[in-house]
Amino acid sequence: MVIKKAHGLLLLRLGEKWEEGLSLEKVLDALTGEELESLCQMNLAGLVEEEDGRFTLTYAGSLVLDTLKEAMDAGLPHPGEWNGGFRWVGSEVISMLEVARHAQGKVVGSLPVSQELERRFLAKDGTLLPLGETILEAYQQADPRVFVGEALAASLRKSPPGPGRKSLLPLEDHHLLELESMRLLTYSLPYGNTYSFTGPGQQIRMALLKGVSPIHPIDDALLKLLIRGGDLGEEDVNRLMAMGILNDGGVLLPGGVHLRKAAQLLYVSPVAINPSVHLSVRDVEVLRLFPRAASALSGMIQRGRGDIEPLDCPLPAREFKEFLARTSPGMDAGEISKALYTLESFKLVESKGGEGGLLYSLTPLGKGLLPLLGDRGVSARGVMAITTTRMEHLSPGDSWCSAAEREGLVGQGYPTRLGNQVARIASTVERWPLVSGRDARVLFVVPLWHGVFEEEILARFPGQEAETKEALERLVAQGILDLLPGGLYHVTRVGEKLKRALASVPPGLEFPLNPHVCRFLKAVEEVGEPMKGSGKIRLAPEKRKELERLVDLDPEAYRDAMVLAEQCRFFLKDAVTPAGVLVLEGLALLRNFKIGWEEMELQSGF
Repeated sequence: MVIKKAHGLLLLRLGEKWEEGLSLEKVLDALTGEELESLCQMNLAGLVEEEDGRFTLTYAGSLVLDTLKEAMDAGLPHPGEWNGGFRWVGSEVISMLEVARHAQGKVVGSLPVSQELERRFLAKDGTLLPLGETILEAYQQADPRVFVGEALAASLRKSPPGPGRKSLLPLEDHHLLELESMRLLTYSLPYGNTYSFTGPGQQIRMALLKGVSPIHPIDDALLKLLIRGGDLGEEDVNRLMAMGILNDGGVLLPGGVHLRKAAQLLYVSPVAINPSVHLSVRDVEVLRLFPRAASALSGMIQRGRGDIEPLDCPLPAREFKEFLARTSPGMDAGEISKALYTLESFKLVESKGGEGGLLYSLTPLGKGLLPLLGDRGVSARGVMAITTTRMEHLSPGDSWCSAAEREGLVGQGYPTRLGNQVARIASTVERWPLVSGRDARVLFVVPLWHGVFEEEILARFPGQEAETKEALERLVAQGILDLLPGGLYHVTRVGEKLKRALASVPPGLEFPLNPHVCRFLKAVEEVGEPMKGSGKIRLAPEKRKELERLVDLDPEAYRDAMVLAEQCRFFLKDAVTPAGVLVLEGLALLRNFKIGWEEMELQSGF
């Protein structure tokens, strides 16, 4: 939905016609080519309906018109006085309104968001006005349309998918407005410095690159045909085959698979979560030291293993941690444990019990990520610059896109190989959550019932800005907090469970929730029996051996996990407590903290 000067003027004209019981007509009202283009964009956005050259407002369009009039009464200049580049409404404004909604209308905690909404008369004194809420309602009520003909398809093929600077887009202004109206293109907030194709936009672009030919327009009817199910008529089959969507055996071709995914995102199941990954510089350092450690310890771990590559051999935990301490001066035991827990939480590393103690191994995910990493960290917000665009109502933040560029996750308008890989991990991995004592303290200042801005959280920890920001990033990447563009944090459904569980934990514990404790509790759930009326899960004595086998840690690590679970009051007297059950419920939600996404092939060459 885009409302610039031309759209605002046309809205007012449409309103005047409606009051006279008339429509705006192409011939009788002598509409210019520029006006027809703007009406077309409003039609694609679901604000205007067109039939035989007659244009009328939809319900969503009438909401926007009423809001415009009220904003003008409050002091917004008449659209005729707007600067040609002023965007009263655009994708970045919709994102700001969505952020304000999650903040219960209080945007005073983010000065840029507050200022941008206030200059549009959608907020006042840091508080969202009913006018802003009405624009958001109009956006949600609108039924946008898709229409990609040959000219627009040609522009899409040669456009980087983003995130990237607007100067990278080789598109004419009217094509940009059409794509944004169709919700296939979005701009970052608060200032729209960066563009991205949305999830459906990325999938349609990839469909075109993989051979779909728009000899017939890609429109709503075509997209809905791909998800309708049942037998297709001969005419439909011929159309899909001619466009390179189906082969002669009735199977979707690669481009057709992407087009069907676009249709699913538009009409069936839009992406509702925004998963991420966060790896600190220390985490990356530990992961990158696996090959050196494997070489250094190869004499120990290769005994009896033949010609197996050292990197494929598990590393003894004690010796590996000693190697890390020797190789990385300044990395203490706590940092080493945190890094290993973090890598294990994202399934980049796995730990198992073995002969002589605990063993660490790189997983296939870890091996795949290893050669792509530099010596920098990967921030949650940098990854979200890529993943946020797949969602329905949000644009990434300008600062997120800058972080993604600095960290080598995007470049020249494309996700890099590293960016694609961490976005894939974020979207597919089943996490074992890690929450340190500091993370828990930060989590406790975020209310369960509404979001708070970063500046408000930092104010609660004076002199600890860097550590607090790092904790926030980790909580976001673990799926415990969600971060919205503009710097608003709110507790997820997973976070609600874990926050309530962590309330039972006494202070002073370094890692009250970690992958080993989670594995222990999950194993008790599998072999235990629910205790009716108590909210607990009982472990029978005869199930102890089976429990140890399921947890799959060495005796020392197993004992440490059980003791920590008892210290945290997750497990007491041979039973998982109600607090422990909350952890298990959070783990169950995390198993679904994934998105269905048709993977893209990298186009940038780096």
